[in-house]
Amino acid sequence: NSTKKSWDAWLDSTREIAREKVIPNLWCGTSVGYQDAAYEYVPEITNVTAAAIRFLSLEPLIGPVDLEPNWCQHCGATEHELRASGEFVPTPEGAPWCGCCDTEMCGLGWCLDPCANGNRGIQWGIVGAESGRKARPMHPAWERKLRKQFDDAGVAYLFKQHGEWVPVETCDDKAPREGDVWCFGGGHKGPNGCTQPWAPGTKPANVGRWDEFGDVLMRRIGRKASGDMIDGKRLHVFPTTEE
Repeated sequence: NSTKKSWDAWLDSTREIAREKVIPNLWCGTSVGYQDAAYEYVPEITNVTAAAIRFLSLEPLIGPVDLEPNWCQHCGATEHELRASGEFVPTPEGAPWCGCCDTEMCGLGWCLDPCANGNRGIQWGIVGAESGRKARPMHPAWERKLRKQFDDAGVAYLFKQHGEWVPVETCDDKAPREGDVWCFGGGHKGPNGCTQPWAPGTKPANVGRWDEFGDVLMRRIGRKASGDMIDGKRLHVFPTTEE
């Protein structure tokens, strides 16, 4: 609670200083490594309307993140929040509807300025995998989906690193070997996360997991060897501010 009060006090003082105008050298960001963190933290930084740039550091990315939930342009609540409060009321035609404001919700998402009333959009996305001795692999589809969402929204995108692991299909030696692991799409929980060691003659165990992204065989080659190239490109794009 003390942290929340300090944050609110800082936000109020910043708005007062800015008088609701944009401060060109104020950048506000938050770390988002999985979907629940997005629901909790993205609305916080989109409320900092005095910031010239709002950014998301999706690193380490340890699970799938969707930045395009339906949300209300009037009260700012996401579909996730309205479902939790019982105020999400779809129309008979299936259109998402905010029962709190009695209005249709927008489906363009957090990172799109057309939906970002009063300078609330996300201008920069940074994505990277986990590194270190206990690093878990990043499913390539998690990054690919985020990159598409940022690209479609015209948001600057920086891919930072693959971390310790890369898909076996991108290696020179594509034959599975000891030490490779299957990475599933549901996101990591605990030290082993959503992985299963590869073994000759075995297939991934299809038990209690989310299969939207499928199974990918990953190999640990180290952060230095994996580098920061993605699909043959180095994506280091930075946002710009208007003077």
